[in-house]
Amino acid sequence: MRTLLSRGSGASRALLIILGACWFVGAGSADPAAKNDSIPTHLKISTGTFFGAKFTLELREGDDLILRTTSGRGQGTASAIALHPSVEKWRAFRSSLDQLNLWSWKAAYVDSAAPTDGYSWQVELTYGDHKLVSRGYEAAPTHDGSWSPMKGMNSGSDSTYSDFTGAVSALIEEPFY
Repeated sequence: MRTLLSRGSGASRALLIILGACWFVGAGSADPAAKNDSIPTHLKISTGTFFGAKFTLELREGDDLILRTTSGRGQGTASAIALHPSVEKWRAFRSSLDQLNLWSWKAAYVDSAAPTDGYSWQVELTYGDHKLVSRGYEAAPTHDGSWSPMKGMNSGSDSTYSDFTGAVSALIEEPFY
């Protein structure tokens, strides 16, 4: 389920309050088994370039996500979408993270020879048993534990970052670069 929130409007705040109230009312009757270790306690993923498009995905209370997109510089358009992945989607996402061995990523991947307006990303994820804070600038982790240079949003076929963004896209049923 997804909901479009307009930028800077009172409607977006009202919708978030309503979503929060619905979650609170339903929390008492929810099956405790449905809330499991596959849903992180903290998630924030940001990508983009200084002059280009930017994406931010952030976990709100419970299992609701907000996807914010901003167009390139000077375009002035921004959007926010409320997303509500199913428990099955969260389980598949967590399984993907474990298969990618995301928890072994280094704190930073930086290509110092990259242009000044390169692609950057940051991942903050916390589960009960794992925590990751990692970022990159024109560089991405590879399957063998090293890193490879990126060409904009293209991180290459050997990149666990590319597989990670694929897992994020599957979770939210939206393209995420």
